[in-house]
Amino acid sequence: MIVVKKCPICGGELERGYIIVYKGLWWDTEKHTFRGGKELLSKYPAWTNTNFPALRCWKCHIVIFDYEMKE
Repeated sequence: MIVVKKCPICGGELERGYIIVYKGLWWDTEKHTFRGGKELLSKYPAWTNTNFPALRCWKCHIVIFDYEMKE
């Protein structure tokens, strides 16, 4: 997975989770198969349900993910 250990902006801890692409861009700490996650990050049309391993910083509101590592 991603080798980043700390937030590149503030140096704080990063939360591991997933970016889920399904009728929008979602975040969750678990993989999903049919619906989006718990929190909608961005609305845009998407017709697939793809989970990307990701890291996010709550303080800086950034998400880091590797879009080649679909799960």
